Amino acid sequence: ASHNPPEWQGIKFNPRQGYPAPTKLTDVIASRASFRQLMNTPIERQDTVAAEAAGTFQQFDPRNLYLDYVRNSGKPGANNRRLSINLDNIKQYFSGKKLILDPMYGSGEGYLTKILGELGIPHTSLHDERDEDLGKQTETVRGIPHLEYANPEPDFIQPLVDAVIAEGADLGLGLDTDADRFGVVDRGGKYIRPNQILAMLTRYLGIERGEQGRVIITQTGLPMIDAIAGKMTGNDAYRPPAGTIPAYISHPFYYRRLGSETSIAFTNTWVVPVGIKYIIDVARVPMGVTDPRKAYDTLSDAQMPAEWMDTILIGGEESSGLTTRGHVPDKDGIWADLLILDMLAYYGLKSPSGQTSLSDIWRETTEMEGAWKTYGNRIDLDTTTETKEGLLNYFLDVFKNWPEDGTLPTIAGLEVYYLGGTRYDFVEIFLQDEQYGKRHFLRVRSSGTEPITRVYVESADEAIAQRMLDAVLAQLDVLNIRIIGEAYSIDRLADVLSNTHSSPAAHKAAADLMAAKGWPKSAVIEALKLRIPHVESRNVKVVHEWLHFLEQ
Repeated sequence: ASHNPPEWQGIKFNPRQGYPAPTKLTDVIASRASFRQLMNTPIERQDTVAAEAAGTFQQFDPRNLYLDYVRNSGKPGANNRRLSINLDNIKQYFSGKKLILDPMYGSGEGYLTKILGELGIPHTSLHDERDEDLGKQTETVRGIPHLEYANPEPDFIQPLVDAVIAEGADLGLGLDTDADRFGVVDRGGKYIRPNQILAMLTRYLGIERGEQGRVIITQTGLPMIDAIAGKMTGNDAYRPPAGTIPAYISHPFYYRRLGSETSIAFTNTWVVPVGIKYIIDVARVPMGVTDPRKAYDTLSDAQMPAEWMDTILIGGEESSGLTTRGHVPDKDGIWADLLILDMLAYYGLKSPSGQTSLSDIWRETTEMEGAWKTYGNRIDLDTTTETKEGLLNYFLDVFKNWPEDGTLPTIAGLEVYYLGGTRYDFVEIFLQDEQYGKRHFLRVRSSGTEPITRVYVESADEAIAQRMLDAVLAQLDVLNIRIIGEAYSIDRLADVLSNTHSSPAAHKAAADLMAAKGWPKSAVIEALKLRIPHVESRNVKVVHEWLHFLEQ
């Protein structure tokens, strides 16, 4: 179901409460699965017909159940505190407008189509049939290029961007293949980042509608959301206790290299590691906790009240996953898309012109008192294991022994007032300058599901955001030059290049090595071509970039 390649898949297990299994449980499952594989233990199989007759297996079509769920969410007399979706507003506002949907050949096909169809809203769909091959087998017949990844983020959401532009649509809504993540394209083909969506929904739900509950972001989230959440009235009971430090900072493997934890403590939002299961954990924190040291302590399954998901208002990730009060304790891309439609309808109908866009709502959000214009970006770098570890360790250790004399080191011309992280996993850097203050953020994170390193930048100035990104890329070049230079054979060089971010510095390092070793360019090209059938889809692109350089 995931957009990731098959070799990086595994088992997804949710306990009976519906939330993602905690690490201590998945570790047990992984250990037992590995043992069975090691011992070559056969897996017991069951016939689905027999299992269904025995009552141990059930098939059902969830579409109508889901639509009834949406209609009853938060409605008077429905006996639930879930957020309501105003379908009448959506019908009124989007009447005569055009929407484009892209379920990316996945299981989310048919849900939004049915809702919009019942409301009479004009829409078209891309990639709207189930196809586990993402269109590869049918592209020559249908004339439609296959999807490289079913991932509703740039660059893979480009077909939806192109369709919104070509058809003059008002909005494009995407899903990944298991429909737990969303992607949004505004009028004119502008992609809207998930962090922007989370900020706008926090404003819409918490301020405009006056809803209450905990607001939860991850360590790669948008810090400005804390300022927006601070404007929610009557929400004090759902804020972290004063002085609360994110729980991950207290982990024994977390190293604080510069600054005080209190300098990065948010007062209105809960901050957790990347992963929806950590967001859901905050819903399991009992109400009324006043001790900041116990702010993230969760209830056991036996202690959890029936409506335990009612404690949160919204929790979301930079990687396009979110959930809300009383909703399923996992990511839901369809629900996210419905909330976006609901928000647009609300602001559009109250606008004097009767029109709005996500870009308009975003601009108004950044102009709120205490908020600010913020520019962000995330790049995914193809890296060898050595490079990935080296990049994280460099930033974690670069200021390890910095003197405590009041002076601050700099990165990209900005003062670093806090730096901490976990080796091989994550580094967070908070920076400041005289013009914008403490509104610059740099994070480097090793993906837990793909062989890549993610770099996140956020700044009150677009040029400064690019400078921070350039600083990371410069250090990446230093590491790549060393690792390429250590290649001891043509095959080893081909292996390294297949997983190495292409850049002028890396190109020069490879050319210098081949010249020094006397390796024919044709031999390296042949070695790279031999790897194309065996590397992941994303690395095929990397190989072709290197082939383009070598064949010039």
